[in-house]
Amino acid sequence: MAISDVVEKNGWYQVLDTQNEKISEKSVNSIGELLGFSDDLIVCSKNSWVVIYDEDFRKISEKSESSVGVFRNVSGDTINFVKNNWIVTYDREFRKISERANR
Repeated sequence: MAISDVVEKNGWYQVLDTQNEKISEKSVNSIGELLGFSDDLIVCSKNSWVVIYDEDFRKISEKSESSVGVFRNVSGDTINFVKNNWIVTYDREFRKISERANR
């Protein structure tokens, strides 16, 4: 099911579909800070780790913030980070897809 929105409500993140129906929810304390989401992925940060979840908040993968850099954006199945003045693109399993200079 596609993710349409992720909202914080009363200390819980709620994942909504295209009909604004709740798909799932998880407490903010257990997930950490929401960095971004796409129709496929939810990207969060907790305790210096970037964690990628699916629409049911099942953990797909995680990687330390120091190894990937600063979150930039997520689109579809890819996530971009900025590290050492490079934009690095990863897939949902944190396999590096590409990198380019941050101009």
